[in-house]
Amino acid sequence: MRAAQLRAERRALKCARLVICNSEVTRRDVIEKVGVDPSRTTMVYYGTDPEQFHPPQPAERIAFRKRLQWPSDQPVGLFIGALGDRRKGFDTLFSAWKTLCTETSWDALLVVIGSGHELPAWETRARAAGLTNRIHFLGFRTDVSSLLQAADALIHPARYEAYGLGVHEAFCCGIPAVVSASAGIAERYPADLKGLLIPDPESPAELANRLKCWRAQSGSFAASVRSLSDQLRSRTWADMASDIRAAVLSR
Repeated sequence: MRAAQLRAERRALKCARLVICNSEVTRRDVIEKVGVDPSRTTMVYYGTDPEQFHPPQPAERIAFRKRLQWPSDQPVGLFIGALGDRRKGFDTLFSAWKTLCTETSWDALLVVIGSGHELPAWETRARAAGLTNRIHFLGFRTDVSSLLQAADALIHPARYEAYGLGVHEAFCCGIPAVVSASAGIAERYPADLKGLLIPDPESPAELANRLKCWRAQSGSFAASVRSLSDQLRSRTWADMASDIRAAVLSR
């Protein structure tokens, strides 16, 4: 099924009058890997709903964490992604977290949001590794914005990510995101947040280093996170739609 869908996608890309890409990474991929003429491509970044994804007030954050039964004084890293395959890189994160938890200085809790046929196996592995107090699996959730507002960081070591809307939404909620350097959204990171980018999403050691960077420098990231959050929230879905309309009408 997936192979047939990919073939259909390639055919559509090659005959489309205009291919709208969600990042420069995606635009480069459709040109170099699919063979689309550059003149038939354009890039339009995602918008957001600033009413839903925004930094919480301190009292809201406290209430969210209390409802979720998260410790008030323990940093929480959030993973959001399907657990039906390895594309989002949870296997890399699990290995990195398992190693970090052997260090007495590592104090963070990992909360995993997502379902899929591999979820029971990951829960079993966590129990076998003695990590039930360090990794919590919440399954599928519909309250993603509240979870982001209650967390301290998003962790997204995807093997391939054309953009990364979840990362975008994490910043909109005022928290940093540790993400693969190859993801489309990485091109929007300012220089002083580059330390959160994972050079190789296949490497648990490199991910562990980025996570240590997050914990050690969380205070120094705050100003840049606020600035990027403001920038991303200033662009709505209506702005994105307007840009798409202009791109189509210009052809």
